[in-house]
Amino acid sequence: MSDTHLTTFERSRLETLSKLGYSTRRIAKELNRHHSTLARELNRHDLDEYMAEEAQSSYENKRINGRPKGKKSSELIQKIKTYLKLTWSPEQITETVLKGQLCFP
Repeated sequence: MSDTHLTTFERSRLETLSKLGYSTRRIAKELNRHHSTLARELNRHDLDEYMAEEAQSSYENKRINGRPKGKKSSELIQKIKTYLKLTWSPEQITETVLKGQLCFP
């Protein structure tokens, strides 16, 4: 049994087999997955009918939008470039930026 995310192929098979009336346990045996994984997938997309394409699209959007934005800004990039031009080491730049010291030597 795999402990990774469902593939597009698996979602398509899940859609087909659930339309045929197979139970989650029977589908799980077909896909070599745990039945609770498939039950959660079906519940996550709580529609009258499970749609593999919509589920895959939703999964991809959540993967992209679920990542933290980070602390990068144009102001921070400019400060780092300035310090690098002054031949500061990455350690010196990090220490200065982390302490919030905005003054230049």
